[in-house]
Amino acid sequence: MSCCVSGTVGGNLEEAFRINLLLRDSGRKITSIIEQAASAATIAALGAGEIAIVEDGEFGLHDPAIRPSIFSEYRVLTIADLQLLVDQLCESRERILDTYTARTGVDRKKIAMLMKMTTVLGPEDALKYGFVDRILPALPKSESIDDVCTCPDCPRHGKADVAH
Repeated sequence: MSCCVSGTVGGNLEEAFRINLLLRDSGRKITSIIEQAASAATIAALGAGEIAIVEDGEFGLHDPAIRPSIFSEYRVLTIADLQLLVDQLCESRERILDTYTARTGVDRKKIAMLMKMTTVLGPEDALKYGFVDRILPALPKSESIDDVCTCPDCPRHGKADVAH
């Protein structure tokens, strides 16, 4: 059994979709264990065959956003530039919704509303909506993920060809 631990709060959406596909297409039984996942990290975590969340964990959903630093590459922004950015955000939103609804089976409009409201789900709600399969006990505060992850076929504990 492989172990993919998600403890990040976001990042690059394209990279998250790549991780999602790599996990799904790996041919291995992979479990994502979520302490805190939000934004792009949720997309990466949903690539695993099984998804667990610790009892004090969080799963955060929001509409896609563009970091303000993206505007520094433009000297001036035209209407066409802004429309391109809006179109890209809308396309990203649809891809995220496709991923969330495929995983959960929840109505697309309901998921879209959760994203629009920037929702942080606790473990019970993440389970209720179908984002996770089970809830695990909270990790002791004195331990790190490295201390408790003992899967035999991951880079830290065995085979080096498995994502951790």
